[in-house]
Amino acid sequence: MKTKLKTQTAKDLYQFWGPKITDYLNQAEANLIVNLASEEYFKVIQPKNLKADLLNIAFKQKRPNGQYKIVPIYAKKARGTMTNFIVQNQIQTSQQLTEFKEDNYKFSPQDSTNAELVFIR
Repeated sequence: MKTKLKTQTAKDLYQFWGPKITDYLNQAEANLIVNLASEEYFKVIQPKNLKADLLNIAFKQKRPNGQYKIVPIYAKKARGTMTNFIVQNQIQTSQQLTEFKEDNYKFSPQDSTNAELVFIR
């Protein structure tokens, strides 16, 4: 996505794909879109143009200083694991997502909001 590929209609791939992917998501007529994309790939979406509510998911690791941080390599694996969890369990609601407990992650209600569910380990 970071490739600077200029076309006749766009200065880069984000601008080229953004409206197309956002329109595609809107055609799904979903009430909720769960964002399990990396930051790099999510930038292609135009959240303000989405018809559905957007729910971001964050996976954080406890650091030696006691704080929780997103570690990209672990977050990438966790996003794939959660995708599998959603499909296998036919998850339909955000509340059902909070039951995710794979790879020692647990839902952190105190760190979560209506727009973002945070899972820690």
